Amino acid sequence: MNPQDRGPLIIAGGIVIAGLFIAIAIYLSRGPADVATAPAPTHSPRPAISVSPTAAPEPNTAEQDRETKDNLEEAIGAATKIYEDGGDFSAADSFSMAQAFPRFTYQESIRDSTDPQDISVYATDTEWSAAAASGSESCFWIKVAVEAAGDEPQVSYGAGSPCTGRAASSATAGNWPA
Repeated sequence: MNPQDRGPLIIAGGIVIAGLFIAIAIYLSRGPADVATAPAPTHSPRPAISVSPTAAPEPNTAEQDRETKDNLEEAIGAATKIYEDGGDFSAADSFSMAQAFPRFTYQESIRDSTDPQDISVYATDTEWSAAAASGSESCFWIKVAVEAAGDEPQVSYGAGSPCTGRAASSATAGNWPA
């Protein structure tokens, strides 16, 4: 291409670039008010979907209590395993239980359980007890004890307050309370 033929192309290119700058300046100068007053779309909007609020179903107290009791029975199984491995329950404290059976959180014997997954434990050489708070606002206790090392563990049940492993050591019933 001859250098003399580039003149009209340069002029045309300059006009296009100037036009783009003007179009961008106009676009950027439009404020939110311009957008708010823009004409409505020509298509019809989707119909509104009406969702009526419904109350959450009431929790089933029996189910909440069953979950809490099941959790305590799982935990006592882990404590009994620690007893069988070591010869006494003292090794089944809150720290060891968290290591051996991390499905739940464990509290020291004087700290309250706050929910079915949070178990307060109390451990001595011959006894292990635990408490867990149910969503029903009940607290359930479970205790496993032996008279002497090597004896067959005996399980007792209870419910009450406070919701601590130490309080659970007073469980005496042969079954879960109703």
